[in-house]
Amino acid sequence: MVAKPEASEPAPASTTLSQTYEPQKSRPSVWSWVLLGTGVAALATGAGMLVDAKVKRDSVHSAIDNARAGFVTDMSLTDAEGLESDANRNAAIGVATLATGGALAVTGLVVALVTRGRTVEQGVSFGAQPRDGGAMFSASGRF
Repeated sequence: MVAKPEASEPAPASTTLSQTYEPQKSRPSVWSWVLLGTGVAALATGAGMLVDAKVKRDSVHSAIDNARAGFVTDMSLTDAEGLESDANRNAAIGVATLATGGALAVTGLVVALVTRGRTVEQGVSFGAQPRDGGAMFSASGRF
């Protein structure tokens, strides 16, 4: 006697729920604004450091010029050397900060230009499919 194969059961149905949204034009990335703002702040800081360095150098040079002209100054040699050292340090920091700020600002501008106006499709879907001994669930999304 030959056994008849049993009729196979139909594959269980799967269920998928999805929600999509109309494609929209994107705005510039948040990171572009962070980079641009940080760059502008660094540029302002660098400019301030350079101005401070110039003020300190000018006060030293003014005291030297007054001493040469025969006027009494209230700045000692130690004070003058300290101010000159501070001016040199502030000038170096100012130049480095200006360079970094410029690079950050340009990078933020480039990121803003590259990321604006792209078409962004957003959607989310959830799925469930029965399996032998359980079920399979899935979720996906586009943001």
